[in-house]
Amino acid sequence: MSDSAARIRKLTRIIVVYPIGLIVISMVVNLVLGVEPLTVALPSVGVMAALVVANALLLLNHTWLMTWSELTRLHHGIYASPKEYAEANARKEDVPALGWRALERHHNAHRNATENTM
Repeated sequence: MSDSAARIRKLTRIIVVYPIGLIVISMVVNLVLGVEPLTVALPSVGVMAALVVANALLLLNHTWLMTWSELTRLHHGIYASPKEYAEANARKEDVPALGWRALERHHNAHRNATENTM
């Protein structure tokens, strides 16, 4: 048998035995340490209240950011799609650089709020 075939057989055994070994070891550790199974239950009233308040604040924040972005679009004549530009008889090139910068700031604020939520 060549070196390559012996190496492949050895790696095959490791690949097959490794996950089984981890499961057996974790079961033994659980038995030795007396780990109890996870119990699924509803959160306490205090936790639910905190989640509701946090959710309401996040909703308010995202609603404000969305409204702020739309007001900036309206103020600077920025549309969301080429179809909207055509319907308004406007051109993307006519939007001032100040408008694009303002809209970009609003988008970044919205993106940051979403990232921080996670």
